[in-house]
Amino acid sequence: ALRARLGSLDLVETVLAGDAKRVGELIEQHPRLVNEIHPAGGSAVHMAVRRGRTDLVFAMLRPAPDFNLPSAAPESLTPLRLAVDHPDLARAEELVDAMIGNGANPNAPQGDGVSPLQAAVKAGRTEIVRMLAFNEAAGADPHLPRKHRTSRFLYTADGSRVQRPEQAAYPWPVINQ
Repeated sequence: ALRARLGSLDLVETVLAGDAKRVGELIEQHPRLVNEIHPAGGSAVHMAVRRGRTDLVFAMLRPAPDFNLPSAAPESLTPLRLAVDHPDLARAEELVDAMIGNGANPNAPQGDGVSPLQAAVKAGRTEIVRMLAFNEAAGADPHLPRKHRTSRFLYTADGSRVQRPEQAAYPWPVINQ
């Protein structure tokens, strides 16, 4: 149904239709559209990553998309984080590889407080962790504190603990230890 109307579709709709050629044409005509948040909740890059379409991500690289732009959807995740979390590991690795050399920040803030690097560590995706932490990705910090809403402490990836000065201690001694 969408293919018959491809000429009148916006960039996100064209991404959802999966037409890489038309995506390239739209980007060429209107490069600023690549970072525009669509009413569907994210940019065209968010939608391409959600669908696992590396070819569409490559088609959008020329106007320098912001891979650190959080979606407007309730989860507020960046395209890089969506790539890390993609269910198909091979596609996830391809998507991450395409983004890390083009300005994606492995420590970009996310709505859930878990950075793309931390998500990759948690999921056990060692190749993605390697790409994010050791391939000159901007700002990779595997020791970045994780946010724990149940404790007055911050915990780093190596297991060390730092007290949060802005949060008062809980009245229960077992939690404070």
